[in-house]
Amino acid sequence: MRILRRGKKTSVQSACGTRLSSGHQRPAFPALGVLWLSLEPRIMFDGAAVATVDNVASAQLAQSQADASLSPDDVTTTDLPPSAPTGEPHFNTGDQALFDALAANDASTARQEIVFVSPCVRDYQQLLDGISPKVEVHVLDPTSDGVAQMAEVLAGRTNIDAIHLIGDGTEAEMHLGSSFLTQDSISTTYAQQFKQIGQSLSQNADLLVYGCNFGRSETGQLAMSTLASLTGADVAASTDRTGHVTQFGNWILETSTGAIESSVVISEAGQTVWEHALATYTVTNINNSGAGSLRQAILDANANAGADTIVFSIGSGGQRIRPTSALPTITDTVTIDGWSQPGFTGTPLIELRGDNAGAGVDGLTFSSTSDGSMVRGLVIYDYSRDGILIQSGADNITVVGNWIGTTG
Repeated sequence: MRILRRGKKTSVQSACGTRLSSGHQRPAFPALGVLWLSLEPRIMFDGAAVATVDNVASAQLAQSQADASLSPDDVTTTDLPPSAPTGEPHFNTGDQALFDALAANDASTARQEIVFVSPCVRDYQQLLDGISPKVEVHVLDPTSDGVAQMAEVLAGRTNIDAIHLIGDGTEAEMHLGSSFLTQDSISTTYAQQFKQIGQSLSQNADLLVYGCNFGRSETGQLAMSTLASLTGADVAASTDRTGHVTQFGNWILETSTGAIESSVVISEAGQTVWEHALATYTVTNINNSGAGSLRQAILDANANAGADTIVFSIGSGGQRIRPTSALPTITDTVTIDGWSQPGFTGTPLIELRGDNAGAGVDGLTFSSTSDGSMVRGLVIYDYSRDGILIQSGADNITVVGNWIGTTG
């Protein structure tokens, strides 16, 4: 049994605009809550075993009826004394038939498949509800190394037929717990752990990666090949958006390194209920603009129709971003997740400081078309106006675990 922890969410809903000040007074935000979840094995007994037992019972009943129809003259008796006890258990033929049937059923046990889910995935519980109870599921701790957690779960186990990884992703990138998977980190930082994971897999095991665009381009293909080489598994991934059709996504894993024997682990019902996509844009530097900047991530998320997630992987520990002008207004459903920064343990590590942004500038602005957006785990301060501005008409904007107007 593992105990996992995740943040407690609060919502800010705006009907006529909401301003969260970035002045130097610290607002009364709720403390980061914790929800303790105990994950227990989910076991389903195969109905085939029940059917087998019924068949054996029917055979035993038929034999009993046949014995009862015999006349006394048809019965042969002997005057030999009963055998002496041998100390061994005694089974009649009906018992043996039952045991043989159960043994045959046990020999055809179902495939062993394990799912690892990043808790940063929005409404991930809906996805869990769409997974068969026969499948083992682990929700990763967002504050700990996700690859290390996987290796720990699999340590000492063998003949695992499939591993399913569910997390927000983009080309050759995925966040699992506090781990940030890239081609470079897979081949260096996590290489030994993936080799260890491979020791738990069966000969023809599959590794299915559910994250938008993970297998797209030469970089994505190289990341897949590296995973296959380290684990010995056949790897499948997507080359487009993974998720609900309204988010321009699907649940087809279009590319693979070998023959994939496993099916998509999310049921059709689960795919219908979960109305999001496993998309992410990663901030990798503190620059004002350009590739890897927060500004570029917001521009990309706005341009890509459907819900998106912006995550951070800027080295390790605290980082300060100081824009030299106003950041783009958020016009689509976007999650800005400061909790994703490596080293996060509950205290925000990403600072958004506005002292260089100019006069009349807000920190983050959510437009009327950004319904369902969220910002968490940021320090926002020193802006001439508001740290967060939620414009009139925006609905269901979640602001949680941020420090606004203070550095602590």
